[in-house]
Amino acid sequence: MPDAADLVATIDAPLSPEILAHAEALGNDYIRIYEFVKNNIQTQWYAGSMKGAVGTLRQRSGNDVDQANLLIALFRASGLASRYVHGVIELPIEAVMDSLGLANANQAIRALGQAGVAHSPVIRGGRVVAVNVAHTWVSAYVPYTNYRGALVDTSGSIWLPLMPAMKSYQVQAASGLFQQAGLAADDFVDNYLQKPQSQDLLEQIVEQVNDYLLQNQSDTKLASQLGNIK
Repeated sequence: MPDAADLVATIDAPLSPEILAHAEALGNDYIRIYEFVKNNIQTQWYAGSMKGAVGTLRQRSGNDVDQANLLIALFRASGLASRYVHGVIELPIEAVMDSLGLANANQAIRALGQAGVAHSPVIRGGRVVAVNVAHTWVSAYVPYTNYRGALVDTSGSIWLPLMPAMKSYQVQAASGLFQQAGLAADDFVDNYLQKPQSQDLLEQIVEQVNDYLLQNQSDTKLASQLGNIK
Protein backbone atom coordinates (compact mmCIF):
# COMPACT_ATOMS: atom_id res chain seq x y z
CA MET A 1 0.00 0.00 0.00
CA PRO A 2 1.22 3.56 -0.65
CA ASP A 3 2.24 5.82 2.19
CA ALA A 4 2.49 9.60 2.50
CA ALA A 5 6.05 9.69 1.16
CA ASP A 6 4.84 8.36 -2.19
CA LEU A 7 2.91 11.57 -2.90
CA VAL A 8 5.09 14.38 -1.56
CA ALA A 9 7.52 16.69 -3.35
CA THR A 10 11.27 16.14 -3.08
CA ILE A 11 14.32 18.12 -4.18
CA ASP A 12 14.75 15.97 -7.31
CA ALA A 13 11.02 15.57 -7.98
CA PRO A 14 9.44 18.87 -6.94
CA LEU A 15 5.79 19.80 -7.37
CA SER A 16 6.85 23.11 -8.88
CA PRO A 17 4.56 25.33 -10.99
CA GLU A 18 6.31 24.06 -14.14
CA ILE A 19 5.76 20.41 -13.21
CA LEU A 20 2.15 21.02 -12.17
CA ALA A 21 1.43 22.87 -15.40
CA HIS A 22 2.94 20.13 -17.54
CA ALA A 23 1.02 17.41 -15.72
CA GLU A 24 -2.18 19.41 -16.27
CA ALA A 25 -1.30 19.88 -19.97
CA LEU A 26 -1.18 16.08 -20.20
CA GLY A 27 -4.61 15.89 -18.61
CA ASN A 28 -3.16 14.45 -15.39
CA ASP A 29 -3.52 11.21 -17.33
CA TYR A 30 -1.13 8.54 -16.09
CA ILE A 31 -0.82 6.86 -19.48
CA ARG A 32 -0.15 10.12 -21.32
CA ILE A 33 2.42 11.12 -18.70
CA TYR A 34 4.31 7.86 -19.05
CA GLU A 35 4.20 8.02 -22.85
CA PHE A 36 5.48 11.61 -22.76
CA VAL A 37 8.57 10.66 -20.74
CA LYS A 38 9.08 7.43 -22.67
CA ASN A 39 8.76 8.99 -26.12
CA ASN A 40 10.07 12.53 -25.69
CA ILE A 41 13.00 12.36 -23.27
CA GLN A 42 16.28 11.15 -24.78
CA THR A 43 18.31 8.74 -22.67
CA GLN A 44 21.80 9.84 -21.67
CA TRP A 45 24.44 7.94 -19.72
CA TYR A 46 25.87 9.35 -16.48
CA ALA A 47 25.82 8.42 -12.83
CA GLY A 48 23.24 9.69 -10.35
CA SER A 49 20.88 12.63 -10.63
CA MET A 50 22.32 15.71 -12.34
CA LYS A 51 19.26 17.55 -13.68
CA GLY A 52 16.30 16.67 -11.50
CA ALA A 53 12.76 16.59 -12.85
CA VAL A 54 12.64 20.22 -13.98
CA GLY A 55 16.01 20.15 -15.76
CA THR A 56 15.09 16.92 -17.49
CA LEU A 57 11.78 18.39 -18.63
CA ARG A 58 13.44 21.53 -19.97
CA GLN A 59 16.29 19.77 -21.74
CA ARG A 60 14.21 16.81 -22.94
CA SER A 61 17.05 14.47 -21.94
CA GLY A 62 18.39 12.66 -18.91
CA ASN A 63 19.68 9.36 -17.57
CA ASP A 64 17.60 6.68 -15.87
CA VAL A 65 17.58 8.49 -12.50
CA ASP A 66 16.55 11.85 -13.93
CA GLN A 67 13.85 10.31 -16.11
CA ALA A 68 12.55 8.58 -12.98
CA ASN A 69 12.63 11.98 -11.23
CA LEU A 70 10.50 13.50 -13.98
CA LEU A 71 8.04 10.62 -14.16
CA ILE A 72 7.57 10.58 -10.40
CA ALA A 73 7.13 14.36 -10.24
CA LEU A 74 4.47 14.31 -12.97
CA PHE A 75 2.72 11.31 -11.41
CA ARG A 76 2.65 12.87 -7.93
CA ALA A 77 1.48 16.16 -9.42
CA SER A 78 -1.46 14.14 -10.78
CA GLY A 79 -2.20 12.46 -7.46
CA LEU A 80 -0.63 9.08 -8.34
CA ALA A 81 1.49 7.43 -5.66
CA SER A 82 4.91 6.46 -7.03
CA ARG A 83 8.35 5.57 -5.73
CA TYR A 84 11.90 4.86 -6.86
CA VAL A 85 13.26 1.36 -7.37
CA HIS A 86 17.00 0.70 -7.65
CA GLY A 87 18.55 -2.49 -8.98
CA VAL A 88 20.66 -4.13 -11.66
CA ILE A 89 19.32 -4.99 -15.10
CA GLU A 90 20.86 -6.92 -17.99
CA LEU A 91 20.85 -5.08 -21.31
CA PRO A 92 21.81 -6.63 -24.67
CA ILE A 93 25.10 -5.09 -25.80
CA GLU A 94 23.44 -4.03 -29.06
CA ALA A 95 20.92 -1.92 -27.14
CA VAL A 96 23.72 -0.19 -25.23
CA MET A 97 25.66 0.43 -28.45
CA ASP A 98 22.61 1.91 -30.17
CA SER A 99 21.82 4.17 -27.22
CA LEU A 100 25.39 5.48 -27.19
CA GLY A 101 25.59 5.75 -30.97
CA LEU A 102 28.57 3.38 -31.11
CA ALA A 103 29.22 0.45 -33.44
CA ASN A 104 31.74 -1.40 -31.28
CA ALA A 105 31.01 -3.35 -28.09
CA ASN A 106 34.37 -2.56 -26.47
CA GLN A 107 33.85 1.15 -27.14
CA ALA A 108 30.42 0.94 -25.49
CA ILE A 109 31.88 -0.73 -22.39
CA ARG A 110 34.59 1.93 -22.14
CA ALA A 111 32.02 4.70 -22.61
CA LEU A 112 29.96 3.41 -19.67
CA GLY A 113 33.07 3.42 -17.52
CA GLN A 114 34.00 6.95 -18.56
CA ALA A 115 30.47 8.08 -17.77
CA GLY A 116 30.76 6.66 -14.25
CA VAL A 117 27.92 4.17 -14.74
CA ALA A 118 28.26 1.06 -12.56
CA HIS A 119 28.31 -1.93 -14.91
CA SER A 120 29.85 -5.31 -15.68
CA PRO A 121 30.05 -7.10 -19.06
CA VAL A 122 28.26 -10.39 -19.59
CA ILE A 123 30.42 -12.75 -21.63
CA ARG A 124 29.01 -15.82 -23.33
CA GLY A 125 30.66 -17.88 -26.04
CA GLY A 126 33.82 -15.83 -25.75
CA ARG A 127 32.23 -12.45 -26.53
CA VAL A 128 30.36 -9.66 -24.78
CA VAL A 129 26.65 -10.24 -25.34
CA ALA A 130 25.15 -8.02 -22.64
CA VAL A 131 25.93 -5.62 -19.82
CA ASN A 132 24.70 -5.67 -16.23
CA VAL A 133 23.94 -2.03 -15.41
CA ALA A 134 22.88 -0.28 -12.21
CA HIS A 135 19.47 1.19 -12.99
CA THR A 136 16.75 3.26 -11.36
CA TRP A 137 13.12 2.95 -12.39
CA VAL A 138 9.67 3.82 -11.08
CA SER A 139 6.98 1.82 -9.35
CA ALA A 140 3.53 3.43 -9.58
CA TYR A 141 0.36 2.42 -7.76
CA VAL A 142 -1.99 2.33 -10.73
CA PRO A 143 -5.61 1.22 -11.13
CA TYR A 144 -5.89 -1.93 -13.20
CA THR A 145 -9.47 -3.19 -12.98
CA ASN A 146 -11.20 -0.03 -14.19
CA TYR A 147 -10.67 2.17 -17.19
CA ARG A 148 -8.96 5.51 -16.58
CA GLY A 149 -11.38 8.17 -15.44
CA ALA A 150 -13.57 5.68 -13.56
CA LEU A 151 -13.67 5.57 -9.78
CA VAL A 152 -11.59 2.79 -8.27
CA ASP A 153 -10.81 1.70 -4.78
CA THR A 154 -7.52 0.34 -3.46
CA SER A 155 -8.56 -3.23 -4.25
CA GLY A 156 -8.30 -2.30 -7.94
CA SER A 157 -4.73 -0.99 -7.85
CA ILE A 158 -1.34 -2.61 -8.17
CA TRP A 159 2.31 -1.53 -8.01
CA LEU A 160 3.46 -1.43 -11.63
CA PRO A 161 7.18 -1.18 -12.57
CA LEU A 162 7.93 1.39 -15.30
CA MET A 163 11.28 1.97 -17.03
CA PRO A 164 10.98 5.12 -19.16
CA ALA A 165 14.72 5.28 -19.91
CA MET A 166 14.60 1.96 -21.77
CA LYS A 167 14.00 2.96 -25.39
CA SER A 168 14.67 1.65 -28.89
CA TYR A 169 17.08 3.71 -30.96
CA GLN A 170 18.06 3.91 -34.60
CA VAL A 171 21.50 5.38 -35.26
CA GLN A 172 22.03 7.57 -38.31
CA ALA A 173 25.70 8.07 -39.16
CA ALA A 174 26.89 11.54 -40.16
CA SER A 175 27.42 12.02 -43.89
CA GLY A 176 30.74 13.86 -43.68
CA LEU A 177 29.09 17.03 -44.97
CA PHE A 178 31.38 19.43 -43.09
CA GLN A 179 34.42 17.91 -44.75
CA GLN A 180 32.71 18.09 -48.15
CA ALA A 181 32.02 21.80 -47.53
CA GLY A 182 35.69 22.42 -46.76
CA LEU A 183 35.20 23.09 -43.07
CA ALA A 184 38.26 22.30 -40.98
CA ALA A 185 37.44 22.81 -37.30
CA ASP A 186 40.80 24.24 -36.20
CA ASP A 187 41.00 26.70 -39.12
CA PHE A 188 37.38 27.77 -38.66
CA VAL A 189 37.83 28.48 -34.95
CA ASP A 190 41.14 30.33 -35.53
CA ASN A 191 39.54 32.58 -38.16
CA TYR A 192 36.56 33.21 -35.89
CA LEU A 193 38.77 34.34 -33.01
CA GLN A 194 40.92 36.72 -35.05
CA LYS A 195 38.35 39.56 -35.13
CA PRO A 196 35.08 40.66 -33.52
CA GLN A 197 32.05 38.77 -34.83
CA SER A 198 28.40 39.70 -35.26
CA GLN A 199 27.34 36.01 -35.21
CA ASP A 200 28.19 33.23 -32.83
CA LEU A 201 30.35 30.36 -34.06
CA LEU A 202 27.50 27.90 -34.57
CA GLU A 203 25.51 30.39 -36.63
CA GLN A 204 28.49 30.93 -38.93
CA ILE A 205 29.03 27.20 -39.39
CA VAL A 206 25.36 26.58 -40.19
CA GLU A 207 25.33 29.52 -42.61
CA GLN A 208 28.42 28.30 -44.47
CA VAL A 209 27.15 24.74 -44.73
CA ASN A 210 23.73 25.89 -45.92
CA ASP A 211 25.43 28.05 -48.60
CA TYR A 212 27.37 24.98 -49.72
CA LEU A 213 24.19 22.90 -49.90
CA LEU A 214 22.33 25.61 -51.81
CA GLN A 215 25.07 25.67 -54.47
CA ASN A 216 25.82 21.97 -54.65
CA GLN A 217 22.90 19.96 -53.23
CA SER A 218 19.89 22.26 -53.34
CA ASP A 219 17.43 19.49 -52.44
CA THR A 220 19.36 18.46 -49.29
CA LYS A 221 18.69 19.83 -45.80
CA LEU A 222 21.38 20.19 -43.16
CA ALA A 223 19.42 18.27 -40.52
CA SER A 224 19.25 15.18 -42.75
CA GLN A 225 23.06 15.07 -42.97
CA LEU A 226 23.83 15.16 -39.26
CA GLY A 227 24.43 12.03 -37.26
CA ASN A 228 21.78 11.41 -34.63
CA ILE A 229 20.09 8.83 -32.45
CA LYS A 230 16.33 8.45 -32.86
